[in-house]
Amino acid sequence: MKKFVSLPAWKGESPHRKCSCCIFFDAILLCQPLEQIHKMMQQNLLADRFGRRVNYLRVAVTDRCNFRCVYCMPEKGIRFKPATALLSAKEILRVIGLAGSLGVEKVRFTGGEPLLREDLPEILSEAAALPGIRSLHLTTNGLLLGKYLPALKKSGIHGVNISLDALQRERFRKITRRDAFQTVWENILQTLDAGIPEVKINVVALADLSESELVQFVALTQSHKVTVRFIELMPFNHETESWRTNAFTSAKRVLRLLNEHFSGLIPLEGSATEQQCFAIRDHRGKVAIIPAYTRSMCGSCSRLRLTADGKLLNCLYAESGEELRDLLRLGISDEILLRTIQKAVFSKPKNGMLAQPHDSGKQTCMTEIGG
Repeated sequence: MKKFVSLPAWKGESPHRKCSCCIFFDAILLCQPLEQIHKMMQQNLLADRFGRRVNYLRVAVTDRCNFRCVYCMPEKGIRFKPATALLSAKEILRVIGLAGSLGVEKVRFTGGEPLLREDLPEILSEAAALPGIRSLHLTTNGLLLGKYLPALKKSGIHGVNISLDALQRERFRKITRRDAFQTVWENILQTLDAGIPEVKINVVALADLSESELVQFVALTQSHKVTVRFIELMPFNHETESWRTNAFTSAKRVLRLLNEHFSGLIPLEGSATEQQCFAIRDHRGKVAIIPAYTRSMCGSCSRLRLTADGKLLNCLYAESGEELRDLLRLGISDEILLRTIQKAVFSKPKNGMLAQPHDSGKQTCMTEIGG
């Protein structure tokens, strides 16, 4: 006779039950024997079925955001998760610690807007001390960056990525639905002068990105040691397919514009997602292109994602993942959690095209996944 476990009905969520056998079966399905887990831990290595090493964890600490970017969520917002449904600092740190023991070296904190979480500096400081974790990074819209910059520096953060999709106030307001360009710009300048080892500016390349504005973005790399990254629009904003089609501009167009306006682009090796990265003569910084929708960089993917409510995703485009939150709150052992992480890595799809569900009818916002 099956025994069922009543999984906690966190405030604002529907109660659900799961067979106790299934909880443990989910944790060991497709996994190596425990001895092999220990061997991999000693080797400090996680690898999927396609031989890709996974050493990078993106952690969303909240689904809330103080912007309403057109490519991320509707203007009216979405129904955010109640606080009780989100992972606590202790739970986040436990997952990071376990991931570190399996070879994860790099952790990036995202949201929503991660700086809306007031305990983020403490989480960063404690994460920095966990065995195996070599670098901590943050992705932010920059609005609160000035306030938290001293605490971020104190935590030993290695890199900050700042979203900035326009250099003109009105276009910025149109995209973010907030009149906050000047504050964000001033915070970016402070960050560039703060001595943080790695600063990057993320630009979602929308169809109305003009050639002149692209040139202005690249000009930032002339006097600043910053990487400006042009990122393809992704289908996560509850908008229609026709809206996304009209708003989309390809990585190929961005590359063509760069070649037209800057002679002698010098190819460099960028990060795993920066499929094309360039230095420009007499420029201190770099320029990169991320084909996030074309998904031509999946062969070098090295990441896992942890959503704010505790779901472990092995691909940005995956519709489902491993529900770590319930396992954490049921008091499941580290060994079972390690197996669950390995299951997520083992079942990682070959590419995002294969991971994306077709005709599921489900609409997802980037803020729900973790940007």
